[in-house]
Amino acid sequence: MTSAIPPPDGKGHLVSEVYLCRNGNAPGSVETAAIQEDWGLTFRTVQAASTTLTLAYTQKGGQQLGTLLADFYYIDPAQGGESLSRLEGADDTGAYQPKPVLEPDTAGEITLDWTNIYGALPSGEYIMTLKVSDVYDPEAADPEMEKFRLRQSYSIAFSIP
Repeated sequence: MTSAIPPPDGKGHLVSEVYLCRNGNAPGSVETAAIQEDWGLTFRTVQAASTTLTLAYTQKGGQQLGTLLADFYYIDPAQGGESLSRLEGADDTGAYQPKPVLEPDTAGEITLDWTNIYGALPSGEYIMTLKVSDVYDPEAADPEMEKFRLRQSYSIAFSIP
C-alpha cells in the first residue's frame, strides 16, 4: 500500500495505527487534520497554580521548518463538562502573551499565565490543549519539503491544589 500524501521529510515510515473518520467538511476527501507531524516535542507539568502553569519541554529532532512557538491554549476540566469561560475581551489569540519560543535541540521550561484570560482557577484537575505553531518563511523552505501542519495541539494534564 502506498500513501497518497508523502510525509514532510519525503521518507517512507511504517504505520502502527490508522484511524478512519468521516470528514464533515468535504464528502469523499481525506481528512489530514488528524495527522500529527513529528516536531520532536514532549511536555511535562512542573508546577501548577491557580493562575499559572510551568511546563518542562524537550525539543529534539523532528520535522519542523522554523521556530516553534507556544502560540495559545485552551483549558478544560479533566472530567469533561462545560469548557471554562474566558474573561471578557480574552477571545482573541492576542490575549495569550507572551508566546514562548520552544528552543531547538534543548530542554527548557516555559510558564503560561492565564490571569488575563481565565482569571484564577479553583482547585481541580484540568487539561490544557496547547497550540504550537511552526513559524517559518515559505520562501526560504526547502522546495522538496511539503508542510502539512502550521499548528499542532498537545494535550497536557495538570492539577491545581
